Amino acid sequence: MVNFYTEAPTSDYPWILTTKIKKALALARTTSVILDSGIYKYLVKLGDYPEERVLAQLAAAEIGLRDGLDIHVAGCDMPPLGPEFGMTSKIDNVKYTLEMWDRFRPFAKTSIFTVQFSSFDTTKSLSELALYPTWDVPWVGVGGLCRLNYKKQTAHVRAMCEATRARYPRAHIHVWGMSIVHLTSVAGVVDSFDSSKWTRPVHGRGLPSAMNTSMRKEYFGQYLDVIADKLKSVEPSVTKPAGTLEKWIKSDVPKPAKKRRGDNLKILELKAEIKDLEDTINYITYARNEGSESEVETERERRKRKVATFQEELAAAKEKLRALVT
Repeated sequence: MVNFYTEAPTSDYPWILTTKIKKALALARTTSVILDSGIYKYLVKLGDYPEERVLAQLAAAEIGLRDGLDIHVAGCDMPPLGPEFGMTSKIDNVKYTLEMWDRFRPFAKTSIFTVQFSSFDTTKSLSELALYPTWDVPWVGVGGLCRLNYKKQTAHVRAMCEATRARYPRAHIHVWGMSIVHLTSVAGVVDSFDSSKWTRPVHGRGLPSAMNTSMRKEYFGQYLDVIADKLKSVEPSVTKPAGTLEKWIKSDVPKPAKKRRGDNLKILELKAEIKDLEDTINYITYARNEGSESEVETERERRKRKVATFQEELAAAKEKLRALVT
């Protein structure tokens, strides 16, 4: 069984993901909760975690340990900013993440120790995985896989999940920000995942604005159905959370409108992908360059190549959308 953690629009959903500390601590008394660190919100403003957020995450992990809560606190890992978002950063994200492992170790029982990688190159990522301690911790996260939204990238996603499982055989393995296109390939390897394109609509230039909040609420039931259908092909016994959808349907949460032309999940996902690509292209085009004149010129050329790649993906997504709505 692979659990899907998300910020659900129903109070009885059993696997909650949130960035709000007070909410996480309150819900964790009765529900399994992941307290995400909200890294992308900080990156767009500061380029790094503020120390205040690191201390807040540590405090939440300590409270969870003290009170015996079902909380799993993200250990302030750092994603690969260049490969994921075309952002320039002088931070060694693997080294930074390893330092956070040490800081969160006293609260290992309520923390998520994430393995991060510097690129989408499988061979290099496997060598970086060997740098992480083989501590016997309850939860290990797999990072560095956001923005891998296509089936052609499934081999890399599966390779990193399998390698992490082999290195931490007793841990609960959670995959951060994984697209559901990879779900069936890792269903027998990992224990849970979240999908940033669905759960965490981030507003701000250059960051993914996959689904707005109202859309995420309106189509929550359909999204669970898609996940359940995918898992049934590899896990015959899988069932949706007991009673969750039934209670959700009876709740005050806005319900899906009648089906209209073009009003289906695939079209919504394509629209989200288009918005994501447009925002990313906009960010890369106008982001500030730093360094010497030669470094700035090298970075400018690298960004041009990035933009060209994203523009090809954007054109392909728009063509798919046209084919669906005509």
